[in-house]
Amino acid sequence: MDVHVLRALIFPFFMALSGVVFAAPIDDQTPIPNASVTSDYTFSRRQCIHLPSGAAQPNSLERCVSLDISYPVTTSGIDAYIRGVLIYRLSGQASVANTLPQAVDGFLSAQVARLEQQVSGSSSFAFSWQILGQHNGFSVLAEQVRQHESDSDERLLRQFTVLEGNAQRPLDLADILVSGQGEALAKLQESALLAWLVQYGRMQWGDAQITMAALPYKYSENWAISRNGVAFGYDPLLLDGKIQLPLVVLSATELEGVVRPDILSAARSWPVDLARHLGGLYQQGVMH
Repeated sequence: MDVHVLRALIFPFFMALSGVVFAAPIDDQTPIPNASVTSDYTFSRRQCIHLPSGAAQPNSLERCVSLDISYPVTTSGIDAYIRGVLIYRLSGQASVANTLPQAVDGFLSAQVARLEQQVSGSSSFAFSWQILGQHNGFSVLAEQVRQHESDSDERLLRQFTVLEGNAQRPLDLADILVSGQGEALAKLQESALLAWLVQYGRMQWGDAQITMAALPYKYSENWAISRNGVAFGYDPLLLDGKIQLPLVVLSATELEGVVRPDILSAARSWPVDLARHLGGLYQQGVMH
């Protein structure tokens, strides 16, 4: 999947997680030192419609759309980048809305119009961002998006973004690979995901291999710098009745000659261990 498409479009790429309740974090969430963060911006808005009653439904129906947004406010201008992405997410095209309030208005109006055509249901959407380290001219962002429908379906997306330099240019995986090393990285990712299934999916080696063979993807372009390595995020998996969101980290030593030296240099002194910080954030859930 083209990472540009994933960043530009939102809900078509969600994985539907029917009837899932995500557990609270299980790891110790150590505060992340980000010198440029001054505060957090939070926004919440709810818009409802009342549909007329009918023979099948004697009382009027109220259907609502709620939207929650949170992101860090910084002195480095990263929040301006985040607002631009949010406008893109909410409006579908950057040119449709010039400001975040305009994008919010358009998004809520579109969702309310959608609800008017449905037999039942309300919707809630939540967009949240955090900075997972800044070092050596790089910044790592994690975006989490949730969509919940009243019929209990929940959709989840977690996307990493790595910004480079004062221009805060987002780096795709292709930007950091040494030429001709895509296949080498794919093999390392496949081995790491297999090990993840054994350790965190609690599978026997043979069962993990069968699961791997059935997966539609084994290669991830959703990457971030982590302490002593590079992390790769995958779409949710249903394992033994639990929702797991795999996160594998390849060490800087493994990636020598595969990934740009400056990325590995930053990783060796990166302030945040993503596997530790995010390991329990979305990893465990229980089915109704």
